[in-house]
Amino acid sequence: MPIVIGNLGSILPVDCIVGCRSQKVNNKGVISWDVNTCAEVTSFEIQRSVNRGAFTTIGTVSPYLGLTTFNYTDDALASGTNLYRIKVNRVTGGSKFSNTVAIINGGGDLFISQVSPNPAHDQAWITVSAGKKSTASFTVFNQSGQPVKQWQSALTDGSNRISLDMLNLPAGNYTLSAVSGENRTVYRFVKQ
Repeated sequence: MPIVIGNLGSILPVDCIVGCRSQKVNNKGVISWDVNTCAEVTSFEIQRSVNRGAFTTIGTVSPYLGLTTFNYTDDALASGTNLYRIKVNRVTGGSKFSNTVAIINGGGDLFISQVSPNPAHDQAWITVSAGKKSTASFTVFNQSGQPVKQWQSALTDGSNRISLDMLNLPAGNYTLSAVSGENRTVYRFVKQ
């Protein structure tokens, strides 16, 4: 959506906002992303990190006039945790990155890739990837390391989206922990 500044009627483009998702389908990684505009984008690079190593570019997608939803299939999923992000290359020469998402291929690893929105208000959504169907114990810790909220949730193999009710939490910095078996993942977020 354009923003009008002052009485001159000048319209400035809103920066490209990109949201990324991942899903394991038939032992392949399907990476999807939505953008609000492609007006200043020259290309999208799909980047992958295996088992939390360095990110490398595994593919490039060109923007198409009028399209705001894109996808890419990773036919060569590595064993373990595959992290993905989209690098947005701009006409001006600059770049920006999407959120990071995960596909866990084999094993029972866990990875929290996002708490959104962050900062949050009364409710947020947790995106957690699991290597297999399981039940995870979630704990929210305050800045002092004290648990302030705990619950369990069933997870499917792949990406899971779980609601986080924060109505009764005071404003502050928090750490979210998820544990399933011997696997653990943590994520920091802010409540306003």
